[in-house]
Amino acid sequence: MDSFARFLSLLRPGAEVVVALSGGADSVCLCHRLLTLRERRFSLRAAHLNHGLRGEESDGDEAFVRGLCARWGIPLLVKRLGPGSLAAQRGRSLEEAGRQARYAWFDQLLAEDSRRVLATAHTASDQGETLLFFMARGSSLAGLGGIPFQRGRIYRPLLDVTGREVRDYCARHGLEYREDSSNRSLDYTRNQLRHQVMPVLRTINPKADSAMARLAADCREDEDCLNQLARQALEDARQQQGYSTRILAGLHPALQRRAAVLLLKEQQLTVTHQEVEKLQKLFSQAGEFSRRGKGYCSGQGILAPLPASEENWPGAPLKPGRFQGPGGNWFEIQKIDIDSPQKLYTFSWFRLALFLDCGKICKDAGFRTRRPGDSLSLPGRKGTKNLKKWFSQAKVPAWQRQRRWVLADGLGAAAAEGLGVDRRVAPDASTRQVWAIRPLREGE
Repeated sequence: MDSFARFLSLLRPGAEVVVALSGGADSVCLCHRLLTLRERRFSLRAAHLNHGLRGEESDGDEAFVRGLCARWGIPLLVKRLGPGSLAAQRGRSLEEAGRQARYAWFDQLLAEDSRRVLATAHTASDQGETLLFFMARGSSLAGLGGIPFQRGRIYRPLLDVTGREVRDYCARHGLEYREDSSNRSLDYTRNQLRHQVMPVLRTINPKADSAMARLAADCREDEDCLNQLARQALEDARQQQGYSTRILAGLHPALQRRAAVLLLKEQQLTVTHQEVEKLQKLFSQAGEFSRRGKGYCSGQGILAPLPASEENWPGAPLKPGRFQGPGGNWFEIQKIDIDSPQKLYTFSWFRLALFLDCGKICKDAGFRTRRPGDSLSLPGRKGTKNLKKWFSQAKVPAWQRQRRWVLADGLGAAAAEGLGVDRRVAPDASTRQVWAIRPLREGE
């Protein structure tokens, strides 16, 4: 089924089709094809945006469209932008600013009436130019998918028709149209592709426009399939605290990249090749990816969303149960009666735990982040040092240090994540009850 027939098959009875009518050959062709359908189950309307970029020529386009719609009996919606409004937008080319303005208006028109759909006249030739543009930028498969046939209620019914076929259609039906003089200027990227690159490709393959449009359609289908597989992989990797890095690291690189893209979007972060690579590294190594206070941290077999900023971390009381530290890792706290401290280490699942004598730590003890002046005197180590020095000796990266919890009471720091417990609260031969703080393993 070609794009035009596919578009018609998706229309509901009573729909209103709004054609984006610039006055050029493509949009005139599309409007005429819809107007002259033998059995039309929808109403037809046109929409024209006058950007005001070409002065009298822009006004001439508007006048032409008004006259055409009057002759054809088609209701017309027109919007005029203020002089220089596009040129005033910083950080965007005029091409991009114009596109943003058009689609903002299109979205507004669609929001006014739920029965409306909007049809633009992008062709296979436009698709080929778009494909080349994204190729030059080193785009992913998503970019090589080019212009989609549908985005919401916006459709492209001519996406498999070449520009030459459009002009032939206009000639057969005696249709007049306007030529945009800016289309000849090589100041615009798309025009460079249209006038300098596409002609060379057509000498290699006279049907290059259609071939590239077909390639874009294949790329879009492949990308859709891979994204579905990546979503399923994330579901398979989901754990209570985040995602299993063992499963993520075992994915094919193509699925890893797409999983990283989906995770970035989940946090509403910018998706670039560089950002995807940085997040993807966390699938196989511990670390943190942070942008504007959002992102992910990896450790203990789990990739988890970053918790709230350590400054806003609420802390946790010292009581039996589980808590998530400021770095995203999870811990379990147990109070255990013992005959002697040595018996604790006979259980393999306690070997990574920290033990504190319940009788030596104050009742107001709780977990917080590091503060200036925090220090520990670690058993078996010489002297008392501040946490910064202990972390440095343990080769803990600077970015991790403020995301490690500190257990403190009224007498000061009693333990620190990844370092140990202070000598004053360490179990000894007289200890009969301990607090055990154990990092949770993947799947627990």
